[in-house]
Amino acid sequence: MKLAVLSRADCRRLAIVNTEAATAAVVPEDLVPAGPDPLVTALATAGCWASLTALAADPASLAGLEVVSLESARVCAPVRRPGKIICLASNYQAHMDEAGITRAGHDPWFFMKPGSSVIGPSERIVVPYPGAPVDWEVELCAVIGKHCRQAEPARALDYVAGLTAGNDISLRQLDSMRPSDT
Repeated sequence: MKLAVLSRADCRRLAIVNTEAATAAVVPEDLVPAGPDPLVTALATAGCWASLTALAADPASLAGLEVVSLESARVCAPVRRPGKIICLASNYQAHMDEAGITRAGHDPWFFMKPGSSVIGPSERIVVPYPGAPVDWEVELCAVIGKHCRQAEPARALDYVAGLTAGNDISLRQLDSMRPSDT
């Protein structure tokens, strides 16, 4: 099942995507209400995820829904304001070599980003220091759907609600770009 969050008339709606037709069937509000974070609502509402999965699996049910072209729709970030964004940095040697990073040991290197840094695919990226060199990377993002702490590796995917692509934009040399009078 592929989902998208669409901006429709000043609200956000969950939709089931048909990639072959480049369309999305808007999920009825009685199943997932419109709101600031319909995907989070779907994950948090008892029985909703099962109903959504059943709807997506039944072509006859989808035929009765409003269908919109993805080209004409405004697709939003899947989660508007996530509670946490935890990133894994320099997770392979070639990337560390390219960036000139030397690191001892093999422990993962994590960093966090603010939830406010999440934007949708058509939104403008704001760089706080215009003209500053930015670095970008396409990332695989896991959306965690339920509380998870010290999960056994064999059960880790039990906590993943879905996957999405992300464009990680970073100012790698932030300290050297600050104005000298600050």
